[in-house]
Amino acid sequence: MANRPPLSNGKFIIDGLRDSNGQAMELKAAAYINTAKEDRFDQKKQELVQQIAKLIDDNDLRLRITLTHRVGSDYNNWPVLGDFNLFRPWRDDNAAPAPQQSAPSGPTGGWNGGQ
Repeated sequence: MANRPPLSNGKFIIDGLRDSNGQAMELKAAAYINTAKEDRFDQKKQELVQQIAKLIDDNDLRLRITLTHRVGSDYNNWPVLGDFNLFRPWRDDNAAPAPQQSAPSGPTGGWNGGQ
């Protein structure tokens, strides 16, 4: 697992996010499980990080991320820009990365890489 993030999504689109040419932006996201800065050399905490990554891997879990535009003071009125999943595209036993496909993710209009 060396320098790979435990969770990622290598290709997804969020409706409404466009580049300067008006084309949908192809995005990539990654997440790392980290200790607090002062605990980065704590072996017990590092082992916990590895255990969490293994639990995610062994149970095929995903994290759902929602992007919201903060407009005004009432958070109930903040529009959702989109959402996507972060997942383990590989396994610690060096299996090949999982194929990724795009599919709509429901009423928010986001895309979630088929996961």
